[in-house]
Amino acid sequence: MTCAKISDIHSKPSPSLEFTIHALVAERILFEVLVAEVGLSLDDFSHEFSIARLQFRVAGIDLRRLKYPISATHIPDWNGYKVTAENVALLLQGAMKDVSSKS
Repeated sequence: MTCAKISDIHSKPSPSLEFTIHALVAERILFEVLVAEVGLSLDDFSHEFSIARLQFRVAGIDLRRLKYPISATHIPDWNGYKVTAENVALLLQGAMKDVSSKS
């Protein structure tokens, strides 16, 4: 059995991890700039909602898609989906009501 020395372990994150972190930060900044245009709040970024027992997370905004400006990711497999801003707002309000009624 071989063991790695502490000096052999690289503390620097991998390039793909750095790219992912930078992409998430950029997406968050873009969301903050565009959120007023679609009628959501700043806190809605990365909040979860469900459609027909499927869980999604708000991932971003793309105003080039006029009908479906909200990008959402399906939580188990992280596939991307387009959703209307009105539906996301209603679903997030419904999720908040569900959480508050359970406590």
